Amino acid sequence: MVLVDTSVWKESFTESVHSFKVRLQLEYLLDAYAVVVTDNVKFQTLVMLSTDQRGEFLSLISSVQHFHLKPSTWNLALQICWDLQNKIDDPSAESCLVAAAALQMNVPLFTLDEQQVSVSKIRKLSLLE
Repeated sequence: MVLVDTSVWKESFTESVHSFKVRLQLEYLLDAYAVVVTDNVKFQTLVMLSTDQRGEFLSLISSVQHFHLKPSTWNLALQICWDLQNKIDDPSAESCLVAAAALQMNVPLFTLDEQQVSVSKIRKLSLLE
């Protein structure tokens, strides 16, 4: 399983050479039934997408595993954000929450979020290349 974050979903719906590569990798994971999403990733992605893209996104995630955030996930995310404050300016709460979910599930994270590189240096977060 691989947790796919909002940055990847958003990129997969844009038109560029880089987006095409991201979309291919995402489609491979989807075809292998290897994708997991969290409630917050689903919500944030739906907010970012256009009306036309929302239906396609919901169709794509209809058969993937969903991880529901637990109080311990929120606590871990808070600790990650506090730890990151010493490393980078203004860590994203969303990035910390997604990293915490991946750590709790013990799965790699497919992300384009540069802050996750910083998280991987202070926690045992595995990033999908």
